[in-house]
Amino acid sequence: MIRLVLLLILFCSVQPLVAQKSDVVIIKNKKGNTVKVYGEGSFIRGVTKYGHSVNGFISHIENDTLAILHGETALFKTEMGTVIDTIHRTMKFHYLDFQKLDLDANTQFGGKNKFVDVYLDKILAIGSLGFIALETVNGLRSSEKFSSNNRWRSIGIAAGVYVVSRGIKKIRTSRDNVKKSYYFMYIKADEIKDLIKSDKDI
Repeated sequence: MIRLVLLLILFCSVQPLVAQKSDVVIIKNKKGNTVKVYGEGSFIRGVTKYGHSVNGFISHIENDTLAILHGETALFKTEMGTVIDTIHRTMKFHYLDFQKLDLDANTQFGGKNKFVDVYLDKILAIGSLGFIALETVNGLRSSEKFSSNNRWRSIGIAAGVYVVSRGIKKIRTSRDNVKKSYYFMYIKADEIKDLIKSDKDI
């Protein structure tokens, strides 16, 4: 609670510096503890339910919408050859659109992204299915029976690895889904000072 109040005071202190007040989004876990406060100037990294990757600083929050200065590193062709550069653009999302959030994200563009496309469960699934297919084709093409060379045993182990990969995926999906582990609170700018004065437990 003390940490939350301090963060809200910080956001209030910078409000006079801007022409228009900005709202605040608070992330709480299922126990009701505050784990993250997003306000104007906060860094945010995540993925929306529409599949958009977000990596940038919040420029404003108003009407349930986050305006984010998104940064994306890419390769560009120039007269001097190919260079790596970071482009910036403003993107707007409803605060409930976020499916995944990196709550430990570094406050910098191009930082380490925990939402990579290659996961252990994918590697295990592809490897095990590939092995099963290869063993099946080899068994059908050869004159040897499936029972020879412990082929059934190898296929069974590969099938077990595939089942494990599905379990890992289920755990990862549940962990990364911010809406299953946390809930959002939206606080308007004109309500922040009242909450601090009342010392209300939010």
